[in-house]
Amino acid sequence: MYSIEEIFRNIDARPVAISVAALWAMLVGYVQCFESIRLGFRDRTHAMPIAATTFFFAHDSFFVGSYFSGHGVSNHWFFAAGGYIIAPYIILEFILSWQIIRYSGKEMGLGQTTGRAALSYLGIQAAMYVFFVFMRMTINDPLYLLTTYISLFVGTIWMIPLLINRGSRKGQSLLLALVLWIGQTLSYVFYYPLLSTYFSSPIIVAVGITHFCIGAAYTHMLMKAPRYEAQPRDTAA
Repeated sequence: MYSIEEIFRNIDARPVAISVAALWAMLVGYVQCFESIRLGFRDRTHAMPIAATTFFFAHDSFFVGSYFSGHGVSNHWFFAAGGYIIAPYIILEFILSWQIIRYSGKEMGLGQTTGRAALSYLGIQAAMYVFFVFMRMTINDPLYLLTTYISLFVGTIWMIPLLINRGSRKGQSLLLALVLWIGQTLSYVFYYPLLSTYFSSPIIVAVGITHFCIGAAYTHMLMKAPRYEAQPRDTAA
């Protein structure tokens, strides 16, 4: 596990560099969400895989809830600012969840009606909450840094089966691929190692390298995939 004292010491010693790196990581996340939402409405589908959406929502709602309730997250200025910066993610993740329910209920096997799809999705989200709590307790992550690190990986790896299953660029774009590949890799390289030497350990570095390779493979596959031709909307419905 990382040392909380070391992280606080490093942040206080290099507040500008670490804050800029953190803002880059947050910006990458916001671009990912906004681009996914745009693609979802454009193609009337979900652009962020359900595993990623439910994991992100569990992570962000737990972090924000823990901070504003005064339980579980440090009141250090850096993490206090994080509570306010991360809070809008929850709204974006609500929209992404709605797109899954509204547009992709049948595709994902959630149900033939919006109501059934919503109930199924709530069940999946509840299961993800249980998994997230168990994982965070297992890896001992009081500052939500490891779970954030893992979330970068989760957001990328599930894009490949989504692309393969659809057989086209439906709900996907080169901008989104580059954000997942290059943008998040830069977060691995420049942000986390500034916080603690723990994030330079061989296992953690291996995760970052694996993410880079998966992002490169996904981007290559996306560029080779045929473009998606949107179907005309059924105005009679």
